[in-house]
Amino acid sequence: AAARRVMRRAIEMIKSDLRRISFKHIDSAIKLLEATGTAVIDLPGRIRILKSGELLSILREKKSLRSNKMFGKKLKASFDILINMPDILSCGVWIDETKTWLFFSKLPASMLPPVFEKNSKTAWMDWEKISFPLRLRNARPGDRFKPFGMNGTRKLSDFFCDAKIPHETRKIIPVIESLDHIIWIAGMRIDERVKTDSKTRFVLRAEIVKPNIIYKKNLEDIHN
Repeated sequence: AAARRVMRRAIEMIKSDLRRISFKHIDSAIKLLEATGTAVIDLPGRIRILKSGELLSILREKKSLRSNKMFGKKLKASFDILINMPDILSCGVWIDETKTWLFFSKLPASMLPPVFEKNSKTAWMDWEKISFPLRLRNARPGDRFKPFGMNGTRKLSDFFCDAKIPHETRKIIPVIESLDHIIWIAGMRIDERVKTDSKTRFVLRAEIVKPNIIYKKNLEDIHN
């Protein structure tokens, strides 16, 4: 019952109302949480619900769902954005292809959290180990980086495989480059070469925010 209330509320927030949304639709959306890999259902009102890994995305498409298929063709999600230092300190960066915001801020090292999570939506990197402009782009074949906590470099494809990221999702995960090497797999892992240490004076805080996302693990924590 609690999960049904949460799902109804989430759909209502995206669609603005619940017209033509039945209990059967709500139950189908909840069952999607149990799906493995990538799965999708379409609801009335151009509402599309996509399950990918541990994430459930609720989207309202601009076009008819019949003309906007998710599968059976390649995702058009190629993007490549140069970010200058003044830009990241004044506003966020919107990636239209993936409907994702990235927010940045320069902070003193005293603001660092006491504990870091490896796979976090927020990254903390040593400001003085980064050079501008930064390059924000989608993950591509042949990419390599040095994951935080590791000595050597790894192919990004192997990293995604170990993290059980579905193939359909990999291309739309943003990566950030500095001096032609990846410094952050957005929402997943920073590069070892930009980690903070005892000599760090300032940090670049980066956060990825995707609107309309429900985390499966949080469903039971949401109440009236």
